Amino acid sequence: MPIENFKSTVLNTPATHHNLSPKEVFLKSASFFKAHPSAQRHLIYISDFQGITSAPHSPEGISTQYIPLAFSNNTNLSLDTVYFDRSNADRWEIKAEISGAQSNQATAMLRLLSDSILIAKSALVFNDSGKATASFERNETGAFDGQLILTDQGLPFDNVLYFNHSKPAPVRILTLSGLTDKDLFKVFDSPDFNYQNQQEFALDFSDFANQDFIILNGLKTINTSLLGALEAFQSRGGHVLFVPHPKGSIEHYQAFFNRFGLGTLDGSILTTKKLTDIEENHPLFASVFEKEFTSFQYPSINSCLSLKTSATSLLTLEDNHAFLVEREKVYAFLSSLNAEGGNFTQSPLFVATIIQMARQSAPDIKPYYTLGTPAKVGIKVAPIAEQVITLKHKEDRFVPRQTPGVDQITLLFDQEPQQPGQYKATYLDQTIGTISFNAPRTANQPSYLDSGLFNQNEVYTSLAEAFAFSQQSQENQELWKWFVIFALACLVTELLILKLR
Repeated sequence: MPIENFKSTVLNTPATHHNLSPKEVFLKSASFFKAHPSAQRHLIYISDFQGITSAPHSPEGISTQYIPLAFSNNTNLSLDTVYFDRSNADRWEIKAEISGAQSNQATAMLRLLSDSILIAKSALVFNDSGKATASFERNETGAFDGQLILTDQGLPFDNVLYFNHSKPAPVRILTLSGLTDKDLFKVFDSPDFNYQNQQEFALDFSDFANQDFIILNGLKTINTSLLGALEAFQSRGGHVLFVPHPKGSIEHYQAFFNRFGLGTLDGSILTTKKLTDIEENHPLFASVFEKEFTSFQYPSINSCLSLKTSATSLLTLEDNHAFLVEREKVYAFLSSLNAEGGNFTQSPLFVATIIQMARQSAPDIKPYYTLGTPAKVGIKVAPIAEQVITLKHKEDRFVPRQTPGVDQITLLFDQEPQQPGQYKATYLDQTIGTISFNAPRTANQPSYLDSGLFNQNEVYTSLAEAFAFSQQSQENQELWKWFVIFALACLVTELLILKLR
């Protein structure tokens, strides 16, 4: 291949997130030489050899020249990730994490765009660890396709993050009731929630898989089958709330507390106490107390269970007894929520607490996926035979692997797509959503192979030097060929002379 054609081929080769291992490089080169037997078996291996711990060894019969590359600018900011905070009912937040700042770098700029239009920008201030967090408040109720761009002179691929935010589905809530207070959870009478109630004598464990949040309200007993079903539900990411019955079985309750590591029940407290301490720094209350209360009416609790626990106490009585505890998204009130238990349910704190529990049980919206990482994406559509979902990005279009379900189609991603960006999903010629993909951030980690581990006779500092070696080697081979021919000619001549004698 002429040098100009080679140069054009290299410059027109698109960037990819996939790094070939030395083994893959040598297999490709061996395949090439096999297909081109007349070619000189010289391989010039140019790489930064990132993430490689030992020097590669070229296969027999292939002469390899290594050119280790090093990034000349060690200063590189990285836009690492973006996620959403939906704890506030009136708005949601886009939060981004940035790293890599040097000690002398005070600020940088992060811009938020949608459809190539600048929406907002934020000046980043880095901490002593070289990290920063940026937040952008939004109030869209529908879909939002966004792009974050970081101003940085370092590596370009980690300066951009594509993401998309879709309207959250209603939170699925199931109450298992041992009491008949139908108004207790009327706060869930909203389009934001899909609320169901089952009486304790008609429990259907098979429905647990379709829920996000399960409330045990006033069950006198909790049998082993229910405990097992709740444990399986919680292990899949579901959230659970326990509310005792005024005359419930301490023995059964203790089995529940043991199963979820909530502590040991130690009798009951029958004296009226004020609820005075709120763990405001806990994620459950992170967006509830935006302003300091100056005149808060503390609710009264007439009686509650006494608990010895290492779990987090979110609400605490004036005598330091826990009223609401949490461990790994399993919450437990220690008093009944009916009128006999006190006036907590008449407090705004009750509504805020219950709403936050439900809202935080909703599955996280995945803002983006990483190129080259296996992923499954379910899209709610009615599957039709021989119809498929197509993804389109700019002028590129492809059909991912997909499997139809009852009410959705699951898209399966692995090595496709190859380029970062926002891909529009179309079905029956209609756009039904957006899926964002970003390049993995592993390539910005400075873990390079020590050039001293190479055989120094095989290492070159530039492509020109490697080409010069190959050219010299080829010329030496040509000279050696002529030497062999000359030697054979001499041998033949000498044999003829001897024969003529």
